[in-house]
Order: sequence, then structure tokens, then C-alpha cells
Amino acid sequence: MTKYDKAHLIKIAKRFNKHFSSVAVWNEFAKMYGLPKAASFAYHFGGWNKFKEEVFGGEHPLKEAFTPTHSLEELRDIGVMNKEWFTKINVWNEYAKERDLPSASVYIHVYGTWNDAKKSILGEGVDLYHIRDGLKLYRLPGGRMVGLSTVASEYPNKFTSVNVWNAFAKENELPSSKVFERAYGSWNAAKKEIFDASDDLYNKPKSLPLSELVEIAIKNQKHFSTKKNWDLFAMKYQLPRAETFANRFGTWSEAKKKIFT
Repeated sequence: MTKYDKAHLIKIAKRFNKHFSSVAVWNEFAKMYGLPKAASFAYHFGGWNKFKEEVFGGEHPLKEAFTPTHSLEELRDIGVMNKEWFTKINVWNEYAKERDLPSASVYIHVYGTWNDAKKSILGEGVDLYHIRDGLKLYRLPGGRMVGLSTVASEYPNKFTSVNVWNAFAKENELPSSKVFERAYGSWNAAKKEIFDASDDLYNKPKSLPLSELVEIAIKNQKHFSTKKNWDLFAMKYQLPRAETFANRFGTWSEAKKKIFT
């Protein structure tokens, strides 16, 4: 382990002064470049604040330097919409620098640590969507991207209210109402843009002749094993979802039984 004396620590601090706004910000930066952690500075100077006072003086220009130029909502949106690169500090910094986006240090300054920033923006309970070439997309559990309008259009009879949709979406691993609200501005705006019709349409399920449903299932029998497997296949090729078969035959199991036996 490299040992640092006080003079060496001062040189490091002077060179990377903009990363010393807080213990968390410095530790994230130091970890990435193999530099001494905040504890080393605190040990040699008698405390973190005493270190900053001695090295940087009483002005402490660092706080001003790290004042975010984006609102919290803007930082969240940037992270969500560029989720593929919002993974590691060095990956994000390289991507952000090329596109004039806020660096990892800004997120660390606002959220405390890089991991806390990722957890708050992309973690559990935060639905994700992407905008690519003007298309509003959602990443399925398997990793494949699908259009939000495609998802909603498959289930117009479920896309009636937030509560109805969320219960259905949770059961079928589909994007929740929060995704649509973030992508379209509001739940009603999503319904209007996707269906472009009166509310009556949302209560009318798409209807195919029973014979066509049977033909589709038989033709693609190897994918008709479970609801999840079928929905992944059906979404890719724009076929009726498992819920459609369940509604028309009573249940998913009944659909399989009546079609294949």
C-alpha cells in the first residue's frame, strides 16, 4: 500500500481540487484513480474540514464549483434516458463529456455517492424508459426494447385506468403507469396519443376470430409453453398476447387444452 506524507497529500489536493467538495465525492474519484481516500487526509490534518481549511483556505470555492447547473428532475431524466451508459463513473464521464452532459461528480455531489445516484435514478421502484430516434421505448426483463405504444395497443381493455393497468402490468412484467406518465407527460396524454380516439376505445378489446387465434397458436406451438414465453414471442412479432387467449378461452390453461388436445 502506498504511504503518503502531508506534502504529497497537499500536492494531490491542489491538483484535483475540484473533486474535494465532500468526502463522498472525493472517495468516488479517488477509488477510480487509485488515490488516497478522504481518511488519509483527515488523519494527517486532524480532520476533513481542518484539511480543507489548511489547504484551500477560508474561501472554500469548491461548493460554488459544484453547484449543479441542472435541476434534480433534469439530472434524473438525463440518467434515465441514457441508462445504458449510466453504469460506471468512467463510462459515464466519457459518454457525458462527448455530449456536454453533467459529469459523475455532479451526481455524486447531489446524491452523496455514485451508487446512491444510480439507486435513486435507476434503482428498484424507478421505472425506466428510453427515447431513441424519437421512439418511446421500454426495456423488457429479458433486455429487448419495445415501443410503449405497442405495449399499450395490445391491451386496450386493460389500459383504462392507472390502477387497472398497474395490476395487469405487475403480473405480466410490463411497464407501469409511471413509465407512460414520464414518457408522455401524463396518463391521459399517453392514452390520447397512443389510441388517438375517444375513451370508449379503451374499453373495447381487440377481437380476432377464434379460428385465427387457434391458427396462430398451432403455427407457433413451440412458443406457446407459458404466458411469459408467449408474450415475449408475441411482442416481437406483433401477435395477440397471452391475455387475449385467456380472455377468449377462459384461462391460459384452458386455451392450451382446447387448442392442442
